[in-house]
Amino acid sequence: CKDTMAKYEPYEGEALPDMMQDNYEHNIYKNNHKYLETKINHADFFETEERIMCQGLNATVYNSKGEITTTITSEKGEINQKNKQIEFSGAVVIQSFENETTIKTENLFLDYKQNKMYNSVPVTILKDNGSSLNASSMKADIQTKNTTFSKMHIIYYYDTEEKNPTTND
Repeated sequence: CKDTMAKYEPYEGEALPDMMQDNYEHNIYKNNHKYLETKINHADFFETEERIMCQGLNATVYNSKGEITTTITSEKGEINQKNKQIEFSGAVVIQSFENETTIKTENLFLDYKQNKMYNSVPVTILKDNGSSLNASSMKADIQTKNTTFSKMHIIYYYDTEEKNPTTND
């Protein structure tokens, strides 16, 4: 164990984690139903700060009926158990099955206590029909399904259109 710890490089300005684990699963329950299932390639646990630093995240979000609504993947992440937030970073891809939408960004916060999702970096949303939206940031209320975007560029295909999109700058 000492040999392994001696080779470990801590996060910048931080102490070594209390525990490290490969192939870790972290589940979050709300109202006795699984809300979020997260599979993590490598997790570093910082018990006193109540946070988990992650490498390689794959998260699945469920509705109250136990149906999969969304998947989220990213290169890195941080689960903050104290403030009930997950930060996804590095090649973040969100697949929403209900909306037939894929969201791509470099950083995204999920506040699972408040049912909010937000970021402050560019985001691209692609619909299965080819429509797209690019924005400088977004804020979403998961429960009400209201989303606000900043500085948008939209290309929208109506059901009858093929290659002549309607654009909005």
